[in-house]
Amino acid sequence: MMAKPNVMLSMGSAFGIALATVAIVLALNGTGEKSIRLALELTARWSFLLFLLAYAGNALAALSGWTVISGRAREFGLSFASAHLVHVGLVIWLGVILGRVPLSGGLLLFFLIASTITNPNVIKLLLPKSSSGQAVSKKTISVTISQDLKYTVNNKPVKVEDMQTTLTGFKKLATELTIVLSVDRTVAIQNVVQVMDIAQKLNIKLVLATESKG
Repeated sequence: MMAKPNVMLSMGSAFGIALATVAIVLALNGTGEKSIRLALELTARWSFLLFLLAYAGNALAALSGWTVISGRAREFGLSFASAHLVHVGLVIWLGVILGRVPLSGGLLLFFLIASTITNPNVIKLLLPKSSSGQAVSKKTISVTISQDLKYTVNNKPVKVEDMQTTLTGFKKLATELTIVLSVDRTVAIQNVVQVMDIAQKLNIKLVLATESKG
């Protein structure tokens, strides 16, 4: 079924605003890395606004009385997806310039959360299940990746090539495991995904830790 004209207009407008933002930034600052990163920040903010309206528009309308945003979750969601295409394009462009995928820190978290909610198959983290329905023992494992790519498991240094063996050992201690992954903001996404892949292979739930301020 085709989207309604007003939805198509909203999608086109969202995409156009994101594209115009990038064009203005690049026109004023050139096409270097710093300029592209600034464009990334601005398009991320625009995408986040649409994302917020898509998933919290009804609640915001009820609190503020601004009924114009009520009942338009699908419209805002499609507009977010449309605008986010520009953001993804910038990520790819910056990746070509740097020779690696330039996702880390807050940018990585937003990209993963937004992509997973709009398309749950982008990153699938497998959760352990108990078919018997009986109570299962639980354990949390702390895994960290430092700025200089040193890995620890529960504060003990571990080589990345030994990570799977180390985590397999923890599976013998508890039926249900959760890895809390703490990553320095400068770490590239490839290193994060490497740990995610290991967790998925071992059927261990994984969550990303947030960095406290102050």
